[in-house]
Amino acid sequence: MITLAIGVAFYYLALQNYTVFNGFQASSRCSPTLAVYWRAATPFYYLALACALAGYLFVVYLLRTPFGIALQGIRDNPRRMHASGST
Repeated sequence: MITLAIGVAFYYLALQNYTVFNGFQASSRCSPTLAVYWRAATPFYYLALACALAGYLFVVYLLRTPFGIALQGIRDNPRRMHASGST
């Protein structure tokens, strides 16, 4: 409920403060510019490739941790893992 209250408070703050947030039109003073236009085909492809590679490496790392080994044991024989106290 606190998160909802903070969100509503920020919404009304942004709605009433036209000098900074410009109402519904978006922010007027904050206009970030990126070095790369990510909506073009080639940069977006490399961004998606990097995210997929990072996700794959995270899963490979996770499988080699004790948590991943426990998950593999549950997959192979859940009854045995439950009896050993791992779950």
